[in-house]
Amino acid sequence: MFVKQLIGLSGILIMIACGCQQSFAQGKPARYAGPYTLGNSLTGNVDYHYVLSQRDTVKHGPFLFNSVARDSINTGSINSVTLKGSYSNGLKIGEWVFSSKKIQPLGKLRERDYQIVYQSKGSEFVAQGFFKEGKPHGKWLLVEQHIEDSSPTDTLLVVNAEFKDGIMRGDVNGIFNQVVFSGSINDEGFVDGRWLFRYPKLDNKKREEYRFFEDGVQVKHFLLNGSDTIVLEHRGVDKVFTTKEDWETLAVNGRYFEVFGFIDHAPDQLTAERIDQTNALIQNVLSQFYEKSGMKFWSLSGGSDTFKNVLVRLKRVHFTDEERRRIGDIVTLTREATDMFEYFFEESGIEVDRLANEELMLYYQVLKIYKQQVDRISKLVNQFSSPAFEYMNRNELLKSLCDQLVYPRQIGFDFKGEHKVVEYNFPAIAQHSYPIAESIILHLNDILSDVERIENEVDRILESKLRQARLNDKEKNLIRKKDSLISLYNNTFEDEAFNEFHQQVASRILNQVSDSFERYANLELQQKIDTIDYFNSCFESFLQLYKVQTEIPAKLKRLDEAYTRTVWNPYTMTDMQERMKERVYNAYELNILPFYLKDMESSVDCDDVAAKLLNFEMIYRRMMELREQDTKDIERSLRGLNSTTRILQVLNINLHSN
Repeated sequence: MFVKQLIGLSGILIMIACGCQQSFAQGKPARYAGPYTLGNSLTGNVDYHYVLSQRDTVKHGPFLFNSVARDSINTGSINSVTLKGSYSNGLKIGEWVFSSKKIQPLGKLRERDYQIVYQSKGSEFVAQGFFKEGKPHGKWLLVEQHIEDSSPTDTLLVVNAEFKDGIMRGDVNGIFNQVVFSGSINDEGFVDGRWLFRYPKLDNKKREEYRFFEDGVQVKHFLLNGSDTIVLEHRGVDKVFTTKEDWETLAVNGRYFEVFGFIDHAPDQLTAERIDQTNALIQNVLSQFYEKSGMKFWSLSGGSDTFKNVLVRLKRVHFTDEERRRIGDIVTLTREATDMFEYFFEESGIEVDRLANEELMLYYQVLKIYKQQVDRISKLVNQFSSPAFEYMNRNELLKSLCDQLVYPRQIGFDFKGEHKVVEYNFPAIAQHSYPIAESIILHLNDILSDVERIENEVDRILESKLRQARLNDKEKNLIRKKDSLISLYNNTFEDEAFNEFHQQVASRILNQVSDSFERYANLELQQKIDTIDYFNSCFESFLQLYKVQTEIPAKLKRLDEAYTRTVWNPYTMTDMQERMKERVYNAYELNILPFYLKDMESSVDCDDVAAKLLNFEMIYRRMMELREQDTKDIERSLRGLNSTTRILQVLNINLHSN
């Protein structure tokens, strides 16, 4: 066991005898031992001393809490939490120990000194340190280890650190997942000096990572792999601290590591993973003195200040409106280019025909190079939306990006067993004549222009075959819509939603669909290409008509209910239904609705179906509006009117003509 109780019985007696007079003036020392809830949810048993102060319980003296419970997820495991230390006038003092164990019983029951015991395996986490008047002060230790056969085995974590007046400062060292590390923190709580991370050897080669800090500012970062040195420049991050404005103090947390996790010249994948591992190590090590698995364990029992974060410094480079505009333009252009690349590379005809056409093969290689460059631009600029990039000099990053946008003078490729080399005039990027972001915008426009020219050439090369391929997809869509319309208006599946309004126009719709499809099928290829969108739009409108007709009964019912109110008849002693705004409703029910339905039944074709869809919705919405308006003048104007045209004018309903 890592922790020894420093305060014995004699120490406790001294505390009781010589403790603060103010506390004992407030009440007689007492002791509680029994059930206790730590924080809001951790239940267990406690044994602690206290005094009463104005009816409040003030912890004063030894404190011991223990909780043992089955794991809520893995019911075969047991979670044990122990918190032990001392208080003085409600503040933590002296040595404190927090222990958290997750244990799984093994094997058979055993009897030992009249007790039933199990062998066990699992893990234990211990945080041990000293407090002074509620603040961490002195040497601290973290230990996490595996337990096998009821004994500690592998050590996962050991951290030694020192606190003074609540701030971690001085040397920090230990081991975390086999990585030995050491570093230091200055008196103000900023990361400082050399931080070394020594990883296990790989292929008998030492692997070390060095990070150097000056008063919270990371100034140097490199890795050693055997005799090789990899220097990480972290372009865009200012490494020289000044007292000028725009420098910010941050906790060593996710935002900070997001900044330093970005590497514009990424090393190999193994090295990148190692950097991520080091970032996680630093964050875990520094936070576990006060938090484990989301539990801020020292705050559970009270009596201590919130642990202060270890600090770093970063210079903030605020976005300007002009910069945001330019970045937005770059994002838009890269998306446009990406869409063009997707169209080109996903076209199956190109994949096949480039093997038989040398010009097409050349264009294929050119667009691959363009795509690599656009992807490089897009990857960087899309990350600018992250708050971490407010702490980087984006111009420096874009300048570095421009240095990477290098094109070959010649393109080599294999064609029909022969290696070809062709010169190609790629557009150059102007780095000095414009701001960096503007140069990238101009370069992307040059790329888009050339890509558009290439795709036009590709269309010319593929000609009718490519057009036929595009046409085939649209024809599949047309056939699907045709089949759906035939099934719907024939009520093939006996849909409950099929109603009289569908039935009124079913034969006319079916004839229109059949005639239109036959007319399309008899067209020449170029005519099909020119008209396929028209027929697809026509059939889509018929499908929308079916949907609207499905909703008509419900909407008619809602209108009827809206224009009906219930009144009490004192003569019959019953509720009676009364029509509101009767002239308005009668005009709709006796003139407008029959007129609309007759018009729908008499003529439905591709050219007017969209207008008829709008007309019903217009009638319905206008009637609902009139329900809420003062219609006295309208009702007076409707008196004696039989002309549907005049009624529509009075009600201000402007139907779309065919």
